[in-house]
Amino acid sequence: MCTLSLQHNELRSLPNTIGDLKMLENIGLKYNHLESLPDSLALCTNLLELNIEGNNIWQLPEGLLTHLKKVSCVTLSRNYFNIFPSGGPQQFTSIQILKVGQV
Repeated sequence: MCTLSLQHNELRSLPNTIGDLKMLENIGLKYNHLESLPDSLALCTNLLELNIEGNNIWQLPEGLLTHLKKVSCVTLSRNYFNIFPSGGPQQFTSIQILKVGQV
């Protein structure tokens, strides 16, 4: 699987088995009711794009963006982040587009 589009589905959580999708390149989780992402998402090492816009997420799993070395586009807008993701900006080595607009 290359693309997983689960936008506008009122999802409250994702299963830990999301990490089994090793070939996943794009995941769209916009406008659900997610409060967190599973740690296993870090196992999707082929991920190029992560879009979690418009959820209820306060923080990313520890080291998530460090593990996703190929990710080039990350959309975090319209969530409830009150601190910068752990690891600071140096973890964004491959990110070309980072969207972090407010709620």
